[in-house]
Amino acid sequence: MAYAPQDQSAWRHLSRRVERWTRRSGKAEDLLQAAFARMLAYGRPVINPDSFLLRVAGNIAIDEDRRERGRVAEPLSPDLQDILRCDDPLPDEVLDSQARLAAVTEALDSLPERTRRIFLMHRLDGFKYREIAEIEEISVSAVEKHIAKAALFISDWREP
Repeated sequence: MAYAPQDQSAWRHLSRRVERWTRRSGKAEDLLQAAFARMLAYGRPVINPDSFLLRVAGNIAIDEDRRERGRVAEPLSPDLQDILRCDDPLPDEVLDSQARLAAVTEALDSLPERTRRIFLMHRLDGFKYREIAEIEEISVSAVEKHIAKAALFISDWREP
């Protein structure tokens, strides 16, 4: 006569043992059922059915791991790659950018008011030298000098 666990609690106990031994929480029941099927097909009497089931379930898990390792992973489809791609900067890049921004802001704050205003009008607002010269009522050459002075000051400020 074939072995059958006495009740549901005995089967759950075996399932938990398989889960602990194989470290496969979602697959323990499947492994135990496959082991039970092998025990029924074994053809000889099994002296200790619980130990047999645990050992066979563990061996099935090992075989599945070997098969998984032997498989070459298929590349993701281009559509899936687009979905999974994250263009956000890495945390260390964010911190580095924040540090650079703080240094440039500090450098800009230490510039003379007119030089800073002219530099920001050109770099941030996109004004041309001629437009800035008209707004500030100075020559284009003076605008060039203010912008060069600010750029040189900021580049020197960043170097330790």
